[in-house]
Amino acid sequence: VNNKFLRDTAHALAVEYNDFSPLESMHSATTFKFLYEDGLNFVQGIEPEKKAQFRDVVINLILGTDNDKHFEHMATLTQLLDTTGVDMANPDHQNIALISIFHAADVSNPAKAWDAYAFWTKAVVREFYSQGDAEREKGVAVTPMFNREEPIPMQKFQMGFINFIVQPLYKAVNSIAAIDASAPLATLAGNIARWQRVDAGEEAELLLCDDTDADADDAASMSRTTHAAGPSRSEEHTSELQSP
Repeated sequence: VNNKFLRDTAHALAVEYNDFSPLESMHSATTFKFLYEDGLNFVQGIEPEKKAQFRDVVINLILGTDNDKHFEHMATLTQLLDTTGVDMANPDHQNIALISIFHAADVSNPAKAWDAYAFWTKAVVREFYSQGDAEREKGVAVTPMFNREEPIPMQKFQMGFINFIVQPLYKAVNSIAAIDASAPLATLAGNIARWQRVDAGEEAELLLCDDTDADADDAASMSRTTHAAGPSRSEEHTSELQSP
């Protein structure tokens, strides 16, 4: 479920974190709870000032993955790029650059090779529909894109997400000096083109499969493929802006 659902249903996490990015606040708090355990605290010997700086950076990065902050952060980064440019020696510039890069990794599913992208897209659509079912059960408004009774064609959903969220973010990140996001941008362009072919009826639609055994086989196969290609960050599919 996403933060809006937690707030709308007065979930314990929303209450605990005063409705402020409940999921990301929980992730940040959990990160440091683990870090401070015996044998895990790799910052223990660092001088206090640097330790505080490290904690501040990590918290900002995790909270920055809340998609409710997407347009605010994009506006800040875009303004810098259009004026002075991003100066990584400036702490404020460095902060928005790191947040944007981390957020780009968080919404990177459409920038993956098609097979991996399609697999996780179907998995998250199932999560979205499950939340829609929970919203209906709780008596709160069902998020349109989470409504299995009135589904949005997957190709339109994905093209919108890429064109308005993911691609602009990657283009902005690519404009930061010393950052090269050309590879994921090329993959995004290829995936958009494929969705366009689907939308035009030139390629088969990507359909959900309810066969859990088949899904398990697909998951095992995709896990092997992913590990063979190298490690990747598992995405959090927790916001209404997050891609399936």
